[in-house]
Amino acid sequence: MVEVLAAEMMPGPLLLQEDRETLGEQVVGILRELLEGPALCEAAKVRLRRTLVKHRGHPERALLEHLRSMGVEPPE
Repeated sequence: MVEVLAAEMMPGPLLLQEDRETLGEQVVGILRELLEGPALCEAAKVRLRRTLVKHRGHPERALLEHLRSMGVEPPE
């Protein structure tokens, strides 16, 4: 799971202008996928929801904290 999340954060092919999403939209999409999909156990989903409440209005911070809690660190 951690490897999948890290791989999704790697740069991919360039997208056409009309296919681009903002970073915020991408983060919300990732969070929605994590919360609605089978990738996380229910306990991890509860922790992620609590992190979202803690960082209300800043989903990118919640995602970063969640990834760090799972042992994923951003590249330097």
